[in-house]
Amino acid sequence: MPIAPQARRCFLCPRACGAERTESSPGFCGADEAWQDFRVARVMLHHWEEPFISGSRGSGAVFFSGCALRCAFCQNRPISHDRGGDRLSPAALTAAVVTLLEGGAHNINLVTPSHYADRIPVWLERLKAVPAWQTRPVPVVWNSSAYETPESIAGLAGSVDIFLPDLKFASPGWPRTWQARRTTCRSPWRRSRPCFVCSQTRFLIPAVCSGAASSSATWFCRAIGATRSR
Repeated sequence: MPIAPQARRCFLCPRACGAERTESSPGFCGADEAWQDFRVARVMLHHWEEPFISGSRGSGAVFFSGCALRCAFCQNRPISHDRGGDRLSPAALTAAVVTLLEGGAHNINLVTPSHYADRIPVWLERLKAVPAWQTRPVPVVWNSSAYETPESIAGLAGSVDIFLPDLKFASPGWPRTWQARRTTCRSPWRRSRPCFVCSQTRFLIPAVCSGAASSSATWFCRAIGATRSR
């Protein structure tokens, strides 16, 4: 779902902050690169994702800076809250990802990419045209918080192979994020082509949230007709 530069306002996520995404008017997510570039904290072979994502050679992770959800317990706070990272052009990001392909990555893992959903499909189309990809194409993983709109997700159809929502916990007591994430997980697109995996690594979430973590996993399985694995 590309945003026309003349629109100058962003409504990609459920917050619909309407930011211009410039240095003087960044989005709630922190995005200030206008309508073409990315801010990336790290591009690496990641060996510590879910085992079926990392495999034996590692997942080709692209850690995008910023986040529209901004959880208080985020383990990547310097990246998600403080926007640590460098501004990269699409061509520079492609060059970095090619090194992952050449390094044997099992997949390209887009981590916290939601606030770039407007430009990622076009970027992926160009990435898939480069010789390194043509020689060894791999699955694309959308590793997000699920705090997205159905419209932004619909624009990813045909571009992404695996949807990995990091749904640690949620509760009806948090209506803004709860309803938005439920709507996203029920997206018709996500029931069709891509593999759908729920990541629920809890780390040390306070006990007061343990019920919310369990209920979110149960709801998720019921919503997509899956079986909960303990």
